[in-house]
Amino acid sequence: HDVGHPGTNNLFEVNSRSDLALTYNDRSVLENFHACVCWSILREEGSDVLEGLPDSTWRSIRLLVCDLILETDMKKHFPASAAFKAALAGWGSLEGKGG
Repeated sequence: HDVGHPGTNNLFEVNSRSDLALTYNDRSVLENFHACVCWSILREEGSDVLEGLPDSTWRSIRLLVCDLILETDMKKHFPASAAFKAALAGWGSLEGKGG
């Protein structure tokens, strides 16, 4: 998911007003870039493993892949991790209650 990574982080990109930050409006800059590179590669002749799929299937896969890449933004990591831990704690409290 980090194809083409420039060796910086989103904060650096935003603070330096880089072309990438401007292109992606300061939101998940590198993750949006990685998704773009991914789909650019898939458009190259001989690289499109999704070629021939029905449009609805192609769109569903594209949405899923983009969502998965965008979710790797570390800004989202700690809230997602906390939510996951809370869900696990809730699940643990259901054990032994016939659930």
